[in-house]
Amino acid sequence: MTPRFTVLGGGSPFAAALVEALRDPAAGVRPMELVLHGRTRTPLARMRAYAARRLGPLGWTVRAETELEAALDGAAVVLHQPRYGGMRGRARGEAFCARFGVPADETLGPAALRTAAGLGAAMARTADALRARCPDAWVLNLTNPLSCATALLAEAVPRAVGLCELPVCTVAEAAAHFGLSVDEVEWAYAGLNHRGFVVALRHGERDLLAELPARLAGGTIGGVGGNEIAALGALPLKYHRLLLGQPPAPGRAAYLRGVRAALLRELRDPSRVPAGLADRPMPWYGQAAVPVLAALTGGPVAHLTLNLYGEDDVVEEVQATVDQDGVHPLPPPAVPPAAAAWLARFREHERAVMRAVRDPSQPRLREALDADPVVPAAMAGRMAEALARDLERERRAEVGR
Repeated sequence: MTPRFTVLGGGSPFAAALVEALRDPAAGVRPMELVLHGRTRTPLARMRAYAARRLGPLGWTVRAETELEAALDGAAVVLHQPRYGGMRGRARGEAFCARFGVPADETLGPAALRTAAGLGAAMARTADALRARCPDAWVLNLTNPLSCATALLAEAVPRAVGLCELPVCTVAEAAAHFGLSVDEVEWAYAGLNHRGFVVALRHGERDLLAELPARLAGGTIGGVGGNEIAALGALPLKYHRLLLGQPPAPGRAAYLRGVRAALLRELRDPSRVPAGLADRPMPWYGQAAVPVLAALTGGPVAHLTLNLYGEDDVVEEVQATVDQDGVHPLPPPAVPPAAAAWLARFREHERAVMRAVRDPSQPRLREALDADPVVPAAMAGRMAEALARDLERERRAEVGR
């Protein structure tokens, strides 16, 4: 029987990058039935036509569904990537952070908390449909804030994991400084999504992690320089730069909205790969989603990092082996003290965020902001008050529709 692979958020023009990743012969994905789910008919129809044109000759069948239950019915693997709140929600998060002069990112910090606080109700219907229509499916989450969304899914269904390509991409960038590929080095990693550390990097007998600060010669990996790497005894992911006072570039939502519109126009012609895909690299498909999909459905065994929900209400990012029998986490590595102290702080913040997700009241929002390393302590109270007010205003507007 041909497995059914359902993509929630499959009407997004950005899903064209997933189609291209599925076509890669090195990925080892066997032909399946691809079901694209989306709420808006025109983008969904164009994505269906594109996917059918690109994957049909390889033996895939493709259909589109606007009804969630129909899309999930009988799925073996579900890729969960809806943007709850849409690009407008991301823009609101950016505007909120700009009011207080703090970094705005969709998966970390106050902008992510703003999105996360509305996830519980928004994802309840998805969770109900998953339990009813495909309770044994593997659910692969790409929706941000990734840790929160993964936790909510894992509470609903037994086989939910989060995906992120950042650890392996960070290792690849570090290995390149030594003229090596990621496949030529041995490495170990510990952390939470977007907030983790490569704690070992070796090539044979060489300790590349110890050599890395000098090798960078004043350069950086993801904005993190050699002095910080040496002090930590570990290589952090690029989002560590937020803790060093390096905010992301503003206006990301507006930029992505423009790229999305251009891709949608290009998809009028399903015979051509959209040139606009180059304007937003999406390595999470080729480096995470597709290898996991292939491994779970009988393809090559995958060795990568996954986000797994633990008993302490924290989603940990761990190295794991994935095959058709499931996910097999590796033992956790030793973590240098300086990096371990950051991880302890990140975990406490994650717990506070999850409490706010379940109860988005002003006191819970305040707790999450107090625990957030990027929020100045003197600002948390004012931000919590403003955020609670904003969320209540949006709730009332939604009820009144």
